Amino acid sequence: MYCVLDLETTGINQFVDQPIEIGAILVDQKFQIVDKFHSYIRISENLKFSDSAKKTHGLKEIFLKGKPDQQQVLEDFFRKFGTNFRFIAWNMTFDIGFFKKMCFENGFGAEFDRVNYRHLDLQTMFFFYCQQRGLNDLISLNDACKHFNIPRSNYHSALEDADITYKVFKNLMLLK
Repeated sequence: MYCVLDLETTGINQFVDQPIEIGAILVDQKFQIVDKFHSYIRISENLKFSDSAKKTHGLKEIFLKGKPDQQQVLEDFFRKFGTNFRFIAWNMTFDIGFFKKMCFENGFGAEFDRVNYRHLDLQTMFFFYCQQRGLNDLISLNDACKHFNIPRSNYHSALEDADITYKVFKNLMLLK
């Protein structure tokens, strides 16, 4: 099984910023969708979005008031998906860094460790795919969408980005 993961955050600094949205898609070995998970995540009261984060996802801090906290989101995630999968993300270092921190700070370190070291970075896979074909100028998820004719409506919604990442992964894996 594979878990295609995407997080939206308050910024890019894993030591200061926090996840605000998680999107995940569980996929079987035949690349068929088994289940999906999506949740917004309440952030610490005094934390503010960076300007670049606001431009990226268009959310405001007030929107997250009353949303589940990190612990509840992780409980729901692991109850639904378990730990028997490999993570896939477009930018694995970014997404897994925030996810790992969230797990260890909220009592889900053991669950994370059961999945840990089973990661596939799709951006790297796409890079090698492009290099083999002389497509050296294709580097972003937007480029991958255009290359594989995958429509993209909202540039940064966690579930949509997870779905797009899944489609890019499926395209790469089913190449002959």
